[in-house]
Amino acid sequence: MNMIIPRIHAWWLLWLSVVITIAIVAASQLFTQRISLLLDRQAAELLAADLLISSSEALPENFINLAKQLGLKTATTISLRTAIFIDDEAQLIELKAVSENYPLRGTLERKSSLLGESEKTELGPQPGEVWIDSKIAAQLHKDIELGLQSLKANWIVSYEPDRGGSLFNMAPRILMSQQNLESTGLLVPGSRAKYHLLVAGEQQAIELFEIAIKPLLAEGQRLQTLENARPEMRNALDKTRKFFALSIVLTLVIAMIAIAITARYSASRESIKVAVMRTFGISSKRLISFYVSQLLKVWLLSIPLGLLLGYLAQFPLQWSLGLWFGTRLPETGYWPYLIASLIGLISLIGFSIPHVLNVLETPPMQVFRQINQKLSRSKSIFLLMSSLVTLFLVLMLIVNELQMAALLFVVILFFAAFIPLVLKLILKVLMRFSQKKFWLSAYVLTRLFSGQRNALFVMSGFSLTLLSVLLISQVKDQLLQDWEMQLPQDKPNFFLVNIPTKEAKPLTQFLHSKQVSTSVAYAMVRTRLSAINGVDIKSIKFESERSNHFKNHVFNMSFTDEVPADNKIVEGLWDTGGFSVEQGMAKTLNLKLGDTLQFSVQGAVFEAKINNIRTVVWENFQPNFYILAPRHLLEPQPQTWLMSAFIDKQQKVVLKPLLQQFPTVTLLDISELMQRIKGIIRSASAALEFFFLFATLSAIIVLLSALNTTNRQREMEIALLQVLGANRRQKLFSQISEFVLMGLLVGSFAALFASLTGWGVGYLFFDLSYTFSIGLWVVSLLSSVLLITIMGTLFIRRSFSISPMSLLRS
Repeated sequence: MNMIIPRIHAWWLLWLSVVITIAIVAASQLFTQRISLLLDRQAAELLAADLLISSSEALPENFINLAKQLGLKTATTISLRTAIFIDDEAQLIELKAVSENYPLRGTLERKSSLLGESEKTELGPQPGEVWIDSKIAAQLHKDIELGLQSLKANWIVSYEPDRGGSLFNMAPRILMSQQNLESTGLLVPGSRAKYHLLVAGEQQAIELFEIAIKPLLAEGQRLQTLENARPEMRNALDKTRKFFALSIVLTLVIAMIAIAITARYSASRESIKVAVMRTFGISSKRLISFYVSQLLKVWLLSIPLGLLLGYLAQFPLQWSLGLWFGTRLPETGYWPYLIASLIGLISLIGFSIPHVLNVLETPPMQVFRQINQKLSRSKSIFLLMSSLVTLFLVLMLIVNELQMAALLFVVILFFAAFIPLVLKLILKVLMRFSQKKFWLSAYVLTRLFSGQRNALFVMSGFSLTLLSVLLISQVKDQLLQDWEMQLPQDKPNFFLVNIPTKEAKPLTQFLHSKQVSTSVAYAMVRTRLSAINGVDIKSIKFESERSNHFKNHVFNMSFTDEVPADNKIVEGLWDTGGFSVEQGMAKTLNLKLGDTLQFSVQGAVFEAKINNIRTVVWENFQPNFYILAPRHLLEPQPQTWLMSAFIDKQQKVVLKPLLQQFPTVTLLDISELMQRIKGIIRSASAALEFFFLFATLSAIIVLLSALNTTNRQREMEIALLQVLGANRRQKLFSQISEFVLMGLLVGSFAALFASLTGWGVGYLFFDLSYTFSIGLWVVSLLSSVLLITIMGTLFIRRSFSISPMSLLRS
């Protein structure tokens, strides 16, 4: 069998489809990993590092040595509370001493006056100076006595990347260099200080460090990453990553549709060759071996170009996203190239082998007579099972999450089976009502219904393709709309904390008189969880690190007569006679309705049962609480009050009289933190737009592949029409009519099912509420009609100039 190199005209389209698949997977994986790393890095600016270890005691030197061995950068901070004197009155402050290379991620911002513009700097306080909080801005350019040393306040610190965490319990902050800390005499054995080790570097090294350091952590030492340190960021990043996974899967589905269509086309083109070889006595075993080797050659020849295209896609991506993100995209490893090659092989073999076997088993006489053979039941089952296994393997490789992979698998399977059936039914109905009214419509419908033209197969494939594109677009729009709704322009940008009980009402009245919008004022009591169902919390062993965090956590507890805004009861009923627990905390500690929780406050102990579990929108920048308690339990306890407020630039003139009238109140400006989160959302939006364009280009490729499978049949029909006396305009009009009808059917189906699937995916994975979009239908119908008509007309234009005699003789 001297057929080593496959004939180009029979295999080039299949080869091109595999190239495109490998390129899509490689580019998508590279894109996703690099953007995910960048989003993590930008979000890590809110930790000032990629990873942080905190402790109430000095951290061992071997932690730093381990980080340095892995090529990681380190910095340290030490925080403690002390008092300074302002106008002969003691003021409690939080002193933070930082090493010279702090921060590792993000930048500090400082200003030379209270109303001045902030400037960014990557350098912290120098020896001999301190930076002070805006709450004690009156001490700017003055000497501040810190223990045994006097240091000059040269700057107001307007933003610290890692100042998050306990937002409601911050005394005025002072930043200083660690080189001056020892000389102050404030850090002595027994001092209540908080030590932090900040670590940053390449992702692989960070992961190795995390694995190595966890067994070395002692009691009281806690490892923090972005996911377990900042609840206001976890949800946004989790949704972003899930959308990236969804986009890759749907874009990949488009590419696999192209392979399925071209595999069927390539196999049909080989049918005559196979029939001739079988006539000459070549066995099926040798033919199977030959075609498997040919498929492997197609795969091997596809890898270099596919990976090259995927790699080259990084250069415009690097340039455009570098402008959007304002930074260089992080480098990634070799995994995207390996997974792209593997998925290319799985898709090629899984979708091609059943068609090859079908051709090999077709009787030669049936091929020579050009009789269209229908698949037997056993062959149909084999083709279906092969496609299903291939699809599920690819989904698991990409998504790496069983629930989401299973749901997408079921959805794709449903559409792949349902769309052809409904399209066939609609065509039957249209044919019945159109045959007596207009010959052209009956002619077009008959051609679409013809099994030889594979029109149902083509329309179903492109419907699923367009559905994927629309689904990406719809979820993207809903996701961004949901984020923007959570961060509107009038969201609270200040927290007012440490409000004495007697001043809570007068302060609210003062702000309202200045037309400042505020949240409800909440009492706040600092408590510790001491027992669950009568079992001492210290004796309970938890598996997760987050569970141990709650075990040692100081809770800011409050009470309210009504369910707080943006909170939703998911279990139980709102009843102020028991505890209301946040859903994430309940899940982490395995708490259920009816469980008894015991808390301690300065030696006093109180307990109650859990009456309900609720969700909390942490990123709404409102006062939020893990635990809400009955009023009668908290009112006797020592408490302060807090509220949030929106104060725009024009209203900031009220800050000075506010602090003069309420000197014990602490103002916490979170506008800088909000800008960071909005920046991450904008970055994610730019990334999502790229996926939409990528999926759209893939859809055009699928359309071209689908049109190519019916091109031969169209050429024959055009030749027959010309022989029967049809002019060029009539031939063109018949083809355009068919393309328009296909576009209308495809667009309607894609819009309908994209709406339904978008609702399901948005609800299950992104917590999004469904909103009907007329724009989705308009875009779907217009794009499908225009794409199919324009691309189809361009694709067949050469058919009008081919001699009918040469076609009919062939």
